[in-house]
Amino acid sequence: STNTTSNGERHEPGWLLTQDNMHKHDQHDGDNISNISSLQKLAAQRLGPLLPMYVAACGHEYVGNALQSVSSDVLCEISIALANSPLSEATITDGVIKSLVQSGVASRLVLKGTGTPLEDDCNRNAGDRDDDEDDTHLLSDVGLLAICPRIESNHVGDTTAPFDDDNDDEDDSSCDNWETIAHDIATVGCIHLTRLELIDIPLSVASSNSSLGGISINALRRVLKTCPGITHLSISGCFRNCQQNTSLIEQAHDANMLIGGSFSSTSTPQLFDQFRCDDGETVSGLDDLLPDLRVLDLSYCNWLTSDALKLFLLKCKQRDNNVEGITTLQHVNIFGCDSLITPSFLHWVDERRNLGLLDGMELSRQRQIRDRNLS
Repeated sequence: STNTTSNGERHEPGWLLTQDNMHKHDQHDGDNISNISSLQKLAAQRLGPLLPMYVAACGHEYVGNALQSVSSDVLCEISIALANSPLSEATITDGVIKSLVQSGVASRLVLKGTGTPLEDDCNRNAGDRDDDEDDTHLLSDVGLLAICPRIESNHVGDTTAPFDDDNDDEDDSSCDNWETIAHDIATVGCIHLTRLELIDIPLSVASSNSSLGGISINALRRVLKTCPGITHLSISGCFRNCQQNTSLIEQAHDANMLIGGSFSSTSTPQLFDQFRCDDGETVSGLDDLLPDLRVLDLSYCNWLTSDALKLFLLKCKQRDNNVEGITTLQHVNIFGCDSLITPSFLHWVDERRNLGLLDGMELSRQRQIRDRNLS
């Protein structure tokens, strides 16, 4: 569907996490928010807007430990409540993300940023605290990379002892230490992540303090590379500060490369010149990073070029043609991308549809709302 809508409102935060009725076969994702009891849902909705304040006061480790017994559905509901809160204090921070992913069970998350980084260090951060460890810093690469699945041990600082050749302790001490380490190893991050909704997150300014917020394309690429099971992804309104300076303009090109990826210089020589890779090293796009991607929300991405989107659609279709008629990508939302939707782009889409090159893919410009039956 490429019909124009006159509704100027944004998507509702959390719509991507609750749209199980968009494609019925999504039920095997393993998450169904409707399974949350009414009392759990009420508690999650009340906790969400207050979570940044709890983290700032108690630290992300304390709050994360308190959330250890919480299900992935409740964590999802907490993130939705935070993203929809009108409170000025309800701002996503690095510490908030760390607390949400600490248990390792989060499978659906929505993270809503501030749109643009702060101009100066006027937030609530203490000047004598290490930037990378401050739980009150606005969402940055530090918080985003906490999503990446990884294994951690509480005994990292003690692991040198068993390997000391000059250690004259009895032989079984090393074995005992290893058993202790094994019991304290934990998987953190989002090893089960299937849906990630990023909203209004700006690009980071390299020269600015990390406490001012903003993420890099490299950090986002790393998250997607380590979470290949993502089936629903949104970057709605992200990176809208890309025209602020030369460095950010270069990152906007990287963002388009993240969508479309590169291709060999020997293929399609007349098309997509800016995505051609002549040195033999290819850059992975979303079609490679997320092989099971079904829904992609690119709404209000003012940096997105038509060539990047075209290349992404064609590469997804080419990939799916190798799997006996299965179309993985089913919905791409470009609501609010008015500069992208030109007559020539619409003509290109119609031509490819007539040739069957976009069969099974919906290109939508409609506003999305949360499914109230699931949230």
